Amino acid sequence: ELGQAITIALQGLPALEREIVSLKVFGDLSNKDIAKLLGKPENSIGAYLSRALKHVQKRLSLYSPSL
Repeated sequence: ELGQAITIALQGLPALEREIVSLKVFGDLSNKDIAKLLGKPENSIGAYLSRALKHVQKRLSLYSPSL
């Protein structure tokens, strides 16, 4: 159930944010490496990542308030 909720929360992200989260979490890349790969400023990657994780956390809190 939790895995499905995470998948749904990730699908709710804009494509760029979803890609950044995937590269960070599943690709284990640094913000600097993600920035180089995507041709974006490194500080923007941090901002996108922060926004995306807040969105995911909010969506998951609807699933289970203790998360």
